[in-house]
Amino acid sequence: MKILFLMLLFLIAVYDDKYHVINGYLLSLLTFITLILFYNTGNHLYYFINTILFCLPLIIIYLCNDNLIGLGDIAIYFLCGLVIDIKSLCLSFIISTYLCMSIMIFRIIKKYPRKEIAFVPYLFSGILCVYLILGL
Repeated sequence: MKILFLMLLFLIAVYDDKYHVINGYLLSLLTFITLILFYNTGNHLYYFINTILFCLPLIIIYLCNDNLIGLGDIAIYFLCGLVIDIKSLCLSFIISTYLCMSIMIFRIIKKYPRKEIAFVPYLFSGILCVYLILGL
């Protein structure tokens, strides 16, 4: 089931990279798979509270400046938080952020025109790294 979760996350990342929008159908499927995985975690309250605490600063950042992060990114982090513990989620966020910053620095050095970037591919890369490193 976690492989299906990662495959759907990959498809959402590809779609977001191409169109800068998160496909609602894929997000609905990811939500369905996440709820099945969440039901099987056992400790529902722990995962739910940690997810809320992790996503709250992201929501505040969105409300202050909606150009920094999108609601789709927050929704995907929320869904990932329901099946991944808080330490792994924070590690994936750090990896995703550093990957994104390295690409942005490269684009600045090469003097590419500034444009909005899709964060979900980096989010997927961070979560995939956590799955591979920690063996979740």
